[in-house]
Amino acid sequence: MIDIHGEQLVLLKDAAKIVPGRPHLATLYRWADEKAGGFRGVVLETVPIGSKRFTSKEALQRFAEAVKRKTSGQAIPTPSTRASRDKRRDVAAAQQVVRSALHRPRRKAAATK
Repeated sequence: MIDIHGEQLVLLKDAAKIVPGRPHLATLYRWADEKAGGFRGVVLETVPIGSKRFTSKEALQRFAEAVKRKTSGQAIPTPSTRASRDKRRDVAAAQQVVRSALHRPRRKAAATK
């Protein structure tokens, strides 16, 4: 899924100009069409904003990597598995912070008179 705040959005028509080989705009729409199955089963992520359709440079990269994996026979991470992987990473980092805080030696209280 495209993060509209964290990724570089590109109009779909402009994305056709930055993709190697400069595919026709209709080709990008076909890649983005879930009903048509994208390209070899891989769908280009897009997001509609108003009357325009956007993708992102990062989504183009994910699409290219997924097509490459698909043609080489490797498993393709879906957005849900990617989110699960990110969640596991975040949970592990939080657990590490908690463990380090719990195992930190306590400061001795100042002696009172």
